[in-house]
Amino acid sequence: MTIAFDYETWLIQDGILAPPVVCGSFFDGVHSAELKLRDAALAETRAWLLTSDDMVGANVAYDFGCYLAARPQDFDLVWDAYASGRVKDVLIASTLHAIAEGRLIEGELLDKNGRRMVDPNSGKQARRYTLALATWEWCGRKDAKANDTYRLRYAELDGLPLSAWPPEAIQYPKDDAVNTLDVWNAQLKGAKNLHEVSFQTHVAFCLHLSAMNGLRTNPERVSSLAGIIAEKGGELRDVVVAAGLMRPTSRNKPDELSKDMKAIRERVQTAWKGQAPLTPSGAVSTAREVLEESGDPVLEALGEVSKWEKLETYLPSLQTASKVPLNVRPNVILATGRTSYDGLVQLMPRKGGVRECFEFRGIGSSVDYSAIELSTLSQVCLWTVGHSLLADAINSGKDPHSILGAALAGVPYDEFRARYKANDEATADLRQGSKAGNFGFPGGMGPVKFVQAKRKEGLSICNLFYRDGRCGEEKVLEWRERPCGSPTCKRCIEQSEELRSQWFSTWGEMRPYLAWVNAQLETKDWVEQFVSKRIRGGLHFTNAANTFFQGLAADGAKRAVVAMTAEMYGIEESPLNGSRLCIFAHDETIIDIPNLGVDFVDKAARRQAEVMVEQMRTVVPDVKVSAEPALMKFWSKEAKERKDEQGRYIVWDS
Repeated sequence: MTIAFDYETWLIQDGILAPPVVCGSFFDGVHSAELKLRDAALAETRAWLLTSDDMVGANVAYDFGCYLAARPQDFDLVWDAYASGRVKDVLIASTLHAIAEGRLIEGELLDKNGRRMVDPNSGKQARRYTLALATWEWCGRKDAKANDTYRLRYAELDGLPLSAWPPEAIQYPKDDAVNTLDVWNAQLKGAKNLHEVSFQTHVAFCLHLSAMNGLRTNPERVSSLAGIIAEKGGELRDVVVAAGLMRPTSRNKPDELSKDMKAIRERVQTAWKGQAPLTPSGAVSTAREVLEESGDPVLEALGEVSKWEKLETYLPSLQTASKVPLNVRPNVILATGRTSYDGLVQLMPRKGGVRECFEFRGIGSSVDYSAIELSTLSQVCLWTVGHSLLADAINSGKDPHSILGAALAGVPYDEFRARYKANDEATADLRQGSKAGNFGFPGGMGPVKFVQAKRKEGLSICNLFYRDGRCGEEKVLEWRERPCGSPTCKRCIEQSEELRSQWFSTWGEMRPYLAWVNAQLETKDWVEQFVSKRIRGGLHFTNAANTFFQGLAADGAKRAVVAMTAEMYGIEESPLNGSRLCIFAHDETIIDIPNLGVDFVDKAARRQAEVMVEQMRTVVPDVKVSAEPALMKFWSKEAKERKDEQGRYIVWDS
């Protein structure tokens, strides 16, 4: 039997992602839907947890989070239900089906006709599935939220007997349970990737537990950042205002400035000598990278203004997080298999000081797999073409970037490594260019796109090789009779072609691998991922080439998150017990370890890395996987591995 259930709760507030339960609705498809008040609803949930029946919900991680906030002693019961595959989420099932059909593209949901999906309840474009949208898609009904008058008002009814509740307040939760089971039964008949639902639902629960714990910021650092933003932004605005590119919105509000877009576009066109990049609609682009690459100091200042204005938008969240935990909203499954976060955490800039405002309650431990997508790429090549020089290099302990760099420099590997370790700048730049190639070319990216992608990351390919600062002196609008899309440095393209040619020569398995990928798409636009068997549709060559090794890395990292969460919450003898997951970003986990001494923290960090390697090895059996912790008090991308004289991991930023 399968039971669908749903809670109505008090509203989510800053710092409270698991508010009090008001009532719960239950529907088994045999009896009429039931509505029970808090205590009875919690007891009913526990009774179902004690059975072997499946439990299905819509955003069910939220419901179980609220359940555990009320009954933390039942964690093992909830965990066992997830671990045994009994918990399903119809919204995750809908997303997995959309991935199989190629209808989840760059975070947008499309219908079967390729149009953006609109939620029938809100009337807005849907980027994630809601129960209303899933009910419409799977059951053909737009009435899922017909009785939603009290949807955000159940706190008003808390403590009242059901006899005092308005009829629509009683019917709405029942509708949710009925619609959830109706959707699930329809999915059982026709959903693709259904075999993945239990696992991805389990991962979603782990990420929700992390979100419930939340992130905190240091108030002094937030205040300091606010001052820096105001000072730097003000200085740059003065330059731009003096040039007439920004002006007061009105006489009555002289401090409120707006951009003069006509003047800005004219200046961009002049700076780019009539070859300014264009937007898709054909207008002169004023994107920040266009301004920063214009060679015009005023336009560069305007680009800097945009950066500081962007940083300013983070301040409200940072200030809130200095008082109560910031509860981020994770998204468990993208088309690639990776996860993401809504808002600040996903979009956080690498530089500017935003990240460094976050302070761990104890000691933060960041463990990042070492070049994991090179390991997964190697594994995929072993499976598809039967050999991999890249796998041989990784397994022998050599640095793949230095192997490629040595080939480009025409020197032996050992000599190249010696120069690199001696901090030779030219060698370091050559290795950096090789690193860009090793990560950029496996997806079938051509030289022009490669140059443009790296430029957005602030990397000039030709300057890495020539080191003369002359990047961009000659730009082209087309290459090999194909448009570039925007003016692109000719020398960068030429150098990228040389880099790509050497990349193919160094890793002899790559041409056969890309040919194999191409063969997969000859008669269809979908592929099946290795190990997980998850289907991904709507593919073209480059995202197909990427998806095999990216998806494998995502699946292994998710297995690690589940295994770590089990130890953090439920295995008392584990060094990880009591630690909490803060962030899961592709191939990195950051946990907060209680600061109970150097030995305690060292053991927890080591176990974190061990679990990550152990779980990744379940999907990458033939290629070496490695990961090392970096400890920190404040979140930083610059954190490095550091040990004391006894070989124990210690805080990097102390």
